[in-house]
Amino acid sequence: MSSSTARSSNAAPTTNSCSPAAPSPRSSPSRAPQEETAVTEPPAHGDLRLQGNEPFLLRPEGVAWRVERGSLGLFSVEIRDGAPWGSRSFLFEVPAGASLFGVGNATERRGVLAVPLEESVLTSLPERELERLEREEPARLRASVESWRRRWSECLDLAPPPVAPDGGSPLAAQGAFHRWVLQALERKAELDRRAAARRLEAVERSSLDSGRLARRRLAAVLEDAPEPPPAGGGPVFRAAHLVGRALGLSLRPGAQDTPEGVARASRVRARRVALRGPWWRKDAGPLLGFRKPGGQPVALLPAPGGYLLAEPDLDGRRLRLDARLAAELEPEAYVFSRPLPAERLGALDLLRFALRGQQRDVVLALALGALATLLGMTVPLGTGLLVDEAVPLADRALIWQLFAALLAAAVGRALLDFMAALHALRFASRADADTQVAVWDRLLRLRPSFFRRHPAGDLQTRANAVSGIHEILAGATLRSLLGGTLALLNFGLLTLYSLPLALVALGAGAVTATLTAAVSVALLRLEREIESLRGALRAGVVDTVQGVSKLRVAAAEERAFLAWAERYGRQQELLLRRKALEDRVSVAQFGLSMFSVVLLFWFSVNGLGDLRLSAGSFLAFYVAYGAFLGGLGTLSDLAPSLLRVRVLEERAAPILSEPPEVDASKADPGLLEGRVELERVSFRYEPGSPEVLRDVSLRAEPGETVAVVGSSGSGKSTLVRLLLGFETPTSGTVRLDGQDLRGLDLGAVRRQIGVVLQDGRLSAGTLRECIAAGADVRAADLEEAVQRAGLAEDVANMPMGLHTVVSEGGSNLSGGQRQRVLIARALVRRPRLLVFDEATRFLDNRSQSVVAESLTRLGVTQIVVAHRLSTVRRADRIYVLDRGTVVQEGSFRELLADADGPFARLMRRQRA
Repeated sequence: MSSSTARSSNAAPTTNSCSPAAPSPRSSPSRAPQEETAVTEPPAHGDLRLQGNEPFLLRPEGVAWRVERGSLGLFSVEIRDGAPWGSRSFLFEVPAGASLFGVGNATERRGVLAVPLEESVLTSLPERELERLEREEPARLRASVESWRRRWSECLDLAPPPVAPDGGSPLAAQGAFHRWVLQALERKAELDRRAAARRLEAVERSSLDSGRLARRRLAAVLEDAPEPPPAGGGPVFRAAHLVGRALGLSLRPGAQDTPEGVARASRVRARRVALRGPWWRKDAGPLLGFRKPGGQPVALLPAPGGYLLAEPDLDGRRLRLDARLAAELEPEAYVFSRPLPAERLGALDLLRFALRGQQRDVVLALALGALATLLGMTVPLGTGLLVDEAVPLADRALIWQLFAALLAAAVGRALLDFMAALHALRFASRADADTQVAVWDRLLRLRPSFFRRHPAGDLQTRANAVSGIHEILAGATLRSLLGGTLALLNFGLLTLYSLPLALVALGAGAVTATLTAAVSVALLRLEREIESLRGALRAGVVDTVQGVSKLRVAAAEERAFLAWAERYGRQQELLLRRKALEDRVSVAQFGLSMFSVVLLFWFSVNGLGDLRLSAGSFLAFYVAYGAFLGGLGTLSDLAPSLLRVRVLEERAAPILSEPPEVDASKADPGLLEGRVELERVSFRYEPGSPEVLRDVSLRAEPGETVAVVGSSGSGKSTLVRLLLGFETPTSGTVRLDGQDLRGLDLGAVRRQIGVVLQDGRLSAGTLRECIAAGADVRAADLEEAVQRAGLAEDVANMPMGLHTVVSEGGSNLSGGQRQRVLIARALVRRPRLLVFDEATRFLDNRSQSVVAESLTRLGVTQIVVAHRLSTVRRADRIYVLDRGTVVQEGSFRELLADADGPFARLMRRQRA
């Protein structure tokens, strides 16, 4: 052991759990806390044969034993009156061939108990024998001591020290090392006791909450009380549960009792909103708020006339929110967004999604519209009464009464129509907001390979098509239902005046509706071509804008304009044809309505059967007929709207039918350690295309740096995409910490991975925003990431420091500065795994060295893809790829020593 290790032996080392708290199945179980353990005293010389019920303490200091046969488990135990007492804590297993050394003396309060896991034979190595081995077989003794210390270092998370200073004895610092171990064991025992106390307290609290929940559910059977949240969550989850119930969401408690933690566990989006002004007087949907000054979470639920504040405790208390209560709330709250269902969706599914929670507005809009129609029916009735009775009899009183009644009916209908339109608008705007958020949430949850198949501009039109579907279904459908109600009620009025004339009116309306439906079918083909051209045109515009510098370099601006003009001209031609066809239909509908009026007059004058109508009755019939035709026209407009929905549904089908990347079957990976393994992985981008990777195997242990090198096109970047879950292997397995990546929540995985890709870009914003990348990071973490990325000097030289504005793509920064910002962004969340794809190609040697030193001190697993081979000198292991296959593996020196190997040839090529 090094002298530096010996000097620091008085410092308390860091501890963590060595292995599972309980021993392996072959080991003996832990004792009860108050039970004293009988131990065997090992002889000082000769062999020792032990059974599973014959444990012994590893003491005194200065002696050792070699395991000749069998295996032993080592346990940490408390020592009272020279004997083990209480429970055992499993440390690690010592196999046959390994050596054990005495740890501490009889005066220690904690010791190490060796328990045979099977019948075992040990050879005692007293102090004189160790001195002999030190003289005659120093290499063998050095290896035994190094193996012993490595096991302790791995168990207690100690930095593995060298065996001893150069030229020193392997046993020189053994006593200091063991004192350090005992301090760590004592600290670990204290942490275990505290953890056990916290677990016991949590169990008692959970039992108490479960009892109260059970009583509350029983009370809810007879009372109109909301169901309490499930047990197991903290106060934030309990408040979020009330918000989720109002939204129709089933939320789950997260690993962290925060809004973001609950949202991640429930796979929904949560965003912060500012509460400004008299916000509680407007309906902004259910919110998760916090009360001052302690930050107690509360649910803010919309109610008629404002908001209710619901406490997350079990009594379900709800308070009417007013200015006084609003002043007690933090100025920010959280909104949870409903996601679209994970399965394939259609237009009706979108309509059901939009209706969720909005049924009240829809019902009110329909009911108010029906009442407005009923009031409107007073106009033909009043007109008939006016012409038949009031005017012939010169009854002024009746005329004024009819005038007042019709005026009141008109005002009432206007008010009812206004209220119906208000509720319809309210439903449409809310449903549109929910659908827009859900569609973009769905887009962000799709696999990255999906975006490779669809250009960005075309994808935007497809996403807008989903909004168009909702707009038509929420708007046109509601208008059609109101129009159908108007037509039905007025047709009933027509039959009361004259059934024969009502049938004539129905025939005229049927002809008009048939014409509209027939033309709508003809418009269907035009709509499909128009939407397809709209997507191609938008995709071309986006590509042209993004590649304008390349177009100028190639002097291809004219060709780009001609390509756009051709598509745009065709689109305008189709739009003109559609408009002409719609105008012809409008003229035909107007002509049919006029012809139907002529028919009505002709039949009424010449008589139809025994038809004899008074002038007042005919005028009333005519007014009702006009309302009937208007309602029927609105209803017939539903046909072209539904056919347009069909076209938009076809456009949106790739988004609505593509399954999300993560669904409910995916498991949470937990806290990653950083172990990576690729086992015989093969991959091709399309069925039938050549394999990009073939039978590739790679491994990286926690804390290791593994490099992947190779010539261009060898599959390095594809390997990175597989590691990040952007692509799925056609065969083989990618594992993180032993877990198959295909069965994990990839969002939770990527949150623990820091990534710098060779085509990484910066978004416009301040330097702080570019590094944080939307995450809520602490200032200390931000400063540390800047330091580790070697960016501190650049930031100090900028006039506004971290508030310096970065343009889109980072064009106002140098290539090296952009790359350091990307590295800082990868480090700011303290990831357990770093994946760098040509992350330092723009850095000079000094900056590259600073970054490499920082990452080494960070102690996380690194997967480094590099063309510049000098950047991988520090790698623990290097994999050389050639045409998608691993052709060489080893350390930098090992690979360079093979003069005829692929790595050495790459090095010579770069030096040349």
